[in-house]
Amino acid sequence: MMPTAGQPAPPLPAIVVATADESLSRMLTFALRHAHLPHEVFSSGTAVLDKLLSMPIGARSPIVVLDVDLPGVDGHAILERLGVHRPDTFLIVVLSSHADESVQVRSLLAGAVDHLAKPVNIRGVSAKLQRWAAMSARQAGVA
Repeated sequence: MMPTAGQPAPPLPAIVVATADESLSRMLTFALRHAHLPHEVFSSGTAVLDKLLSMPIGARSPIVVLDVDLPGVDGHAILERLGVHRPDTFLIVVLSSHADESVQVRSLLAGAVDHLAKPVNIRGVSAKLQRWAAMSARQAGVA
């Protein structure tokens, strides 16, 4: 929903999570709520890509936690499309069940700030979420 003239735009979610893995989604939602970080969760690659391409560009880069294994459009394709259509707009963290070096390098070269192999550790992810939120705030001159 777009704001009408004279109305402020709704606040952007600080973090967008895209995963079709229900247990991972629950774990990330728990960690984000515990850290009091606003977030939005998607289980479809098509839906999250549409959302990211339509988001207004602000000073603060939204954080995108992007699982490679998504229905519709996979995470690598999303990462590549965002690199073309919305370069340097998001802080993207890729999640993958493939821990091999080639998959990690592909993600990082396509613009991801980090690549995490599943299964992920809740404490490690919580600490990284705090760090990524701080990076986003520094980019906007908030911190």
